[in-house]
Amino acid sequence: MFVRKKISKNSPKTAIQLVENVRVGKKVKQRIIRHFGTAINEDEVRALTKLALIYKAQLQAQSGQLSLFEKDTPVCPKTLLIHGNTVNFLQI
Repeated sequence: MFVRKKISKNSPKTAIQLVENVRVGKKVKQRIIRHFGTAINEDEVRALTKLALIYKAQLQAQSGQLSLFEKDTPVCPKTLLIHGNTVNFLQI
């Protein structure tokens, strides 16, 4: 599972998605777990990427899956500012 930054061909927008690789027969396909939004500038890309990483850490904590390389999991903030709006998190 990883965070993907997908840049649109015809506009300057960047989509932030949480994606996992799934093996189907002999092929590996990517399945979108969650789309976090579209960013217009670098600040929004950073904020949405941070949100996606927090969500990924929460999913891994719920599933009990251990991470191979990341020693520190991000601390979940209570709020985050995205597109000028405040997003509140539920504490799990």
